[in-house]
Amino acid sequence: MMAEMESLNDIITQIDQGSMPLSNAIDSFKTKSKLKFDQMNTNDPQFVKNPDYIEFREAIWEVKNPDKPFPSLEQNDDDIVMVGQTNDYLCPITRTLMTDPWTTKTCHHTFSGAIIEMIRNNHGTMECPTPGCHERLRISDLISDEKLKRKIARSERARDEAREQAFFNDDII
Repeated sequence: MMAEMESLNDIITQIDQGSMPLSNAIDSFKTKSKLKFDQMNTNDPQFVKNPDYIEFREAIWEVKNPDKPFPSLEQNDDDIVMVGQTNDYLCPITRTLMTDPWTTKTCHHTFSGAIIEMIRNNHGTMECPTPGCHERLRISDLISDEKLKRKIARSERARDEAREQAFFNDDII
């Protein structure tokens, strides 16, 4: 929005001064807005570490690239390093695809709904089953992870589409 406002103010000034014909305003606006937007530094630490910005950026990435891992930014001295995030949607308990993911509020580990039954079978409390984690879990510590559920569904759709495409490509050859 800021890039567009700056571009628009520049164009209005040029039109007022007579240095730009009104007929060139739209093309000039598009060009200047894109240039100013590209110049904005969204890798600034205030953005990179902001959870809302990261979630927004990840959501856009997933829509545009459903079959690719989300690249996160890490500051490493003065260099920016792209690190690929792996998408492992298997439950560490059942080793099957999580269709109903639950994330713990305490240690932020995610499991399928099988974790609920495990906690119930352990008198309502148990140690987190993730190796190296010693947090005690209760059912009240779990939240249904709807965001992850959507990610898994998108990933499965993309995988199915890729399989279908490969199948049709094999038929052509």
